[in-house]
Amino acid sequence: MTPSDRRAPPAGARFDPYARHDLNELAATAVGQSYLALAVGMPLQLLTELVLRRDPSFADDPTRDAAVRYLGASALGLVAYFISRWWAFARKRPFEQGCVLMFSVAAILGRSAHHVGGAESPYLISMCTVLFCWSLIMPGGVRHSFVPVLGGFAIFYATLYVSGGRAFFTVRATAGALFMLSSAGFALVYAEVLERWRKRVSTASTTDALTSLSNRAYLLERFESLHSESRQTPRPIAVLMIDVDHFKRVNDTHGHAVGDRVLRGVADALARACRESDVCGRLGGEEFVLVLDGATAAVARDVAERVRREIAEVAVDADGTTIRVTVSIGIAVIAEPTESPESALRAADRALYESKESGRDRITLAKA
Repeated sequence: MTPSDRRAPPAGARFDPYARHDLNELAATAVGQSYLALAVGMPLQLLTELVLRRDPSFADDPTRDAAVRYLGASALGLVAYFISRWWAFARKRPFEQGCVLMFSVAAILGRSAHHVGGAESPYLISMCTVLFCWSLIMPGGVRHSFVPVLGGFAIFYATLYVSGGRAFFTVRATAGALFMLSSAGFALVYAEVLERWRKRVSTASTTDALTSLSNRAYLLERFESLHSESRQTPRPIAVLMIDVDHFKRVNDTHGHAVGDRVLRGVADALARACRESDVCGRLGGEEFVLVLDGATAAVARDVAERVRREIAEVAVDADGTTIRVTVSIGIAVIAEPTESPESALRAADRALYESKESGRDRITLAKA
């Protein structure tokens, strides 16, 4: 990795930790739990139908066929649940799995509805519930719900039609289809509403309110995660501890509002220095940390020098006065898996102290 390899986002750009990391993990967990719900729900659906089948007019297929349909789906759901938990590849494709799951359930319910009333079957209610539940359990909003929700609606009726569904073009059947279509629309709207709240909660818990960089807790969490990955796939990790020089003087002279604008300007420069795989956050006050995944000491020094120069060019206007600041930087590199993030942060902090003691506006590499 070299500085030229970095993809610098535009000025003021911020990383969305929810979209990059948590969204996929949330979706994988939701799909796994949906498999489990399928494994439990299908036998319950069968028990309900067995009670109703006491009336010979309720269904036109043998009870054995219904049992095979529901119990077979339940067994597949249980198998899929364990696969989704233990197979790493499956956890990387949660939304694709979710689509297959939705389409499969829609086909099962459509086939069942064919035998118990066709297009006027009470299973229309079950299908409406499935459509709405998607928006409750799966993240991603309309963008990820559009295909499975409308696709599930279409497959339910396609299965009914191909099966020769009874009473397909009656007034009641048309009303049922319209009600289900409106349920699909409500599900999409609700999915988007929930997604916006999820993002707000995620942003509040992972992002520094002033600079929009990662906050201290999320910064340390991501650092730990990168360190764990580096133990599986050995690679160096560089830590840059960055402190704004004489920041108290800025606050005392120009006020905290100007000081906040200075910090946001510094944060913009740091964000531009990051790749998507790096971690950039505010540790507290005027202190920032940049964690460079896969960076050697030489690369880290190059990045630090560019960061130092870019921050020195940040200009903040304060009632006609242009304010510029400099930063001192300490660098530490985790070269061995046995080294911990805590020890690297301490080493970078000591190197930062040396930079300040040596006159500020400079970079110091921690001694190995």
